[in-house]
Amino acid sequence: MKRGRAPERIARLGGMLDQVIAHQEEAQRIAEELAAELDRERRLREEEQRLREETERQLEQARAEIERLKAR
Repeated sequence: MKRGRAPERIARLGGMLDQVIAHQEEAQRIAEELAAELDRERRLREEEQRLREETERQLEQARAEIERLKAR
């Protein structure tokens, strides 16, 4: 009687294992997507900072030019 249940249990455990593997693969895919998104956001922040610094530099140059022209 117990022997007859072994294949059923093995099949059920196999199904559970397949489900665990599928969940693991999905979690890995999500983790990779999140890592890529974080990388994109980091690059965007770096670009934003670079543009801010460039804008500030240009503003300083413009102010200096205005002061130079006023001094004439």
